[in-house]
Amino acid sequence: MSGTTIQKSSPNLGKVILKSLDELRDRGQFGQEIYGRINALIGKIAGQYEVGLLDDDDIDLISSYYGREFLENTLQGSALLKKFGYAGDFLMIDQIYTGRESQNPFYESWNKYFMSHLLPRPLSIERNIS
Repeated sequence: MSGTTIQKSSPNLGKVILKSLDELRDRGQFGQEIYGRINALIGKIAGQYEVGLLDDDDIDLISSYYGREFLENTLQGSALLKKFGYAGDFLMIDQIYTGRESQNPFYESWNKYFMSHLLPRPLSIERNIS
């Protein structure tokens, strides 16, 4: 999404956020060594939103920055797209429980990042016990 800019924030903040997203995409596959950087970036985005330096349009841009294919093929995308509304959460739960993996290394890296958080762990543990 070259040429896309974050509207509300200072130009430098927007550039830093989008540059960080570009660096992750350019890296392709990544592992746990990058999770701290992603957490910091998400924290920065949340903090800037809370103080009004980013608005809803900026968050929408950031959320969809990697495009529709990313959203349709990652757990993050399932959470953001909310296919079928809240009733569609079963799709994300099924992806977590069955351990479905993506053939795209970048998408799979994001899925593993998602799974590293506390919320999906009980489902993946249950899968391993069953």
